[in-house]
Amino acid sequence: FDNVFRNQAIPAPVKELISVLQVPVLKAALIDKEFFFKDQHPARRLIDLLSRYSLSLDQNKGAQDPLFQTMKRNVERVSQEFDQEIALFDEVVTDLESFIEKEEQANAQALEAPIKSAIRKEKIKQASIHANQEVAIRVGSGEVVAFVETFLESRWIKVLTLAYSVRDEKPHAVQDAIKTMDDLIWSVAPKKAAEDRMRLVNMLPSMLKRLEQALESSATAKDVRERFFSELVHCHATAIKSGNLPP
Repeated sequence: FDNVFRNQAIPAPVKELISVLQVPVLKAALIDKEFFFKDQHPARRLIDLLSRYSLSLDQNKGAQDPLFQTMKRNVERVSQEFDQEIALFDEVVTDLESFIEKEEQANAQALEAPIKSAIRKEKIKQASIHANQEVAIRVGSGEVVAFVETFLESRWIKVLTLAYSVRDEKPHAVQDAIKTMDDLIWSVAPKKAAEDRMRLVNMLPSMLKRLEQALESSATAKDVRERFFSELVHCHATAIKSGNLPP
C-alpha cells in the first residue's frame, strides 16, 4: 500500500479506492497465508489491476469514466461484503478483468477502421507512383502512337494503380496489366512482316478481352470504352493493311 500511495502516476481518486481495501486485504492476508507467497493471489491481483489500469482512465470524464465506475463498484463490494470468503476477491477481479477486456476490444475495433484506411491510402499512393512510372517509361520512348499514349495516361494508369494496390492479394495483377499494356502498344505499330500481321490477328481476341475486363474493373464508363475500342479497330486495320503508323 505504501508503494501505491507513493506512486505519483496513480490518480488520487484511485488511491482513495485502494485505501478502502486496506482492512479487507489485511483480513485476507490473516485468513490465507498464501497471500504473502503468491503474486496471483486474488487480493493482490485486485490492487494490481486498480493500480495498472488507473493510467487508462479518461481524465476528462473524471468520476463518470465507466472504468472508474467499475473499479468503484467492485471496491465497494469488497468493503461491504468481505468477511471470510477469499472467493469474493476472485469474483471482483473477474468482473474487473472482463470489463477491461471488453473496453480494450472496443478500442481496438474503433482504431481498426482508421488504421485500415490509412494503410489503404498509403498503398494507393505507392501504387499510383509505380503505375505512373511504368507508363512514363513507355511514353518516354517516343515510339507509342499518340492515340495509345493518350489512352495510357488517361485510363491505363488507373488500371495499373488498381493492380499495384491489390498486388498482395493478386500477385499476377501487375504482370497481367503490364503485359496487356505492352501488347496494346505493339498491336498498333506498323505490321510490315506477314508473321507480325498473323501474330496480331491471333492475339487480338485475348488482348481485347483483357482490355475490356481491365477497363470495367477500373470503372471506366461504357461510352468511353466503346469510343476507345472503335478507334482501336481503325488503328489495327490501318496497321495491318498499310504497314504504316496509324494517324
